[in-house]
Amino acid sequence: MGVFVINTVRKWKVTLNSPSFENSIRKRGISLIEAVLYLVIALSVIVGGIVFFQQAQLSNQITDTARMSTGVSSQVRGLFQNQRDFGTDQLTAAMVKSGAVPSNFVSITPVNPYFTEDEIVLPFGGNVEIFGQESYFVMQFNRLPKAACLRLMSVGIDGSGSVGTGITGLSIRTQDGSFGQAVPISASDLGGACKDRNQVSIQFSRDGGGEYVMLGNIGTQPAS
Repeated sequence: MGVFVINTVRKWKVTLNSPSFENSIRKRGISLIEAVLYLVIALSVIVGGIVFFQQAQLSNQITDTARMSTGVSSQVRGLFQNQRDFGTDQLTAAMVKSGAVPSNFVSITPVNPYFTEDEIVLPFGGNVEIFGQESYFVMQFNRLPKAACLRLMSVGIDGSGSVGTGITGLSIRTQDGSFGQAVPISASDLGGACKDRNQVSIQFSRDGGGEYVMLGNIGTQPAS
């Protein structure tokens, strides 16, 4: 029995020290490293794909919001073209009921059998309110994300921007403070003003031009 054990141990030593065994171990080690590398590459591709999809989705949402805003601001002027001014009322529900707002931006909530709450909602959260301010009107974007604020709110010296024409200025309110400026409004101006969640109030004149009036607090207050 003892001789058998000794011979078995000797065979194991020979096997462990043999070149074929060492090569097998090396191959297995290389295979494991390759598997880990493949896994890392696959995860990188998946994460990159997710980030790309999110960025593309946000870009589409911003483009759609710009089109909606341009159309609605034009419709407000059209509805009030034969009136002396824009009044001082909240105009959001009137614009929704007039069909000026694309259906994918509309939220209608029944409050009771006789009344509904009509909202203009944004694809990335938040909503838009419209207010008459006599000689001009205001579109107020609530809870606007920073990326959308930076890309939507630049305005040229002629009052033209991504959200419409005839803009005289805008204000941005956040929990950290406020910013207000007449046109032009550049990307560098917005860089320090746009935060994670913004309340942006854009002032539109009737015919383009006009003086910018720094707005007080109207409508929904900035979200925390």
